[in-house]
Amino acid sequence: MNYLIYESAVMNNITEVKKLNGVIEFVTVLQEADAKNRNGRIYPKVVIDAALKSPLINEKLRTKSLVGEAGHPFSQDISRQTNVDLRNAAFRINEMWWKDNLLMGRCETLNTALGRDMAGLIEQGFVPSFSMRGQGNVVRDASRDALVVQSPLAIITWDWVWLPSHETAYMESICEETKDSMFNINNNKEV
Repeated sequence: MNYLIYESAVMNNITEVKKLNGVIEFVTVLQEADAKNRNGRIYPKVVIDAALKSPLINEKLRTKSLVGEAGHPFSQDISRQTNVDLRNAAFRINEMWWKDNLLMGRCETLNTALGRDMAGLIEQGFVPSFSMRGQGNVVRDASRDALVVQSPLAIITWDWVWLPSHETAYMESICEETKDSMFNINNNKEV
């Protein structure tokens, strides 16, 4: 049986935000591996890594169409839960990589109504957080008092949420005009 999986630390204020062509590019923690989250789930890094190698995720990254919604869908309809509604798209994930057990993402706000809302909030110092939406199986691990996510995991996307299930899944830095320069909101300096 498959289960629908939602993965639903405050940082310093941002002193200055620069937009390039109306969008804000930023680096964020998308997911934390091998740690129990607020929902009582553990995502082994090998399970997430295998899911990231799926043809769909790679196609969406290659075509610059791996987008996240503003919030998880409320509908109980499984077809809605397992698809992205572009009318709710707020940001795009352009690149992902591992930093130890943190899955990082280079993202940008979209030129959509919700993307402009997201950019406006970031300009006001709001630090967005993110949560994975996917489908897979879980097994109870009594020794860790947790549900451990099993392979295969089908990642649908990461959504922009108010409270992430991983306490670390917040935006870390804003990219300046060039991709080589980022403004780190944790210590207000370039990295």
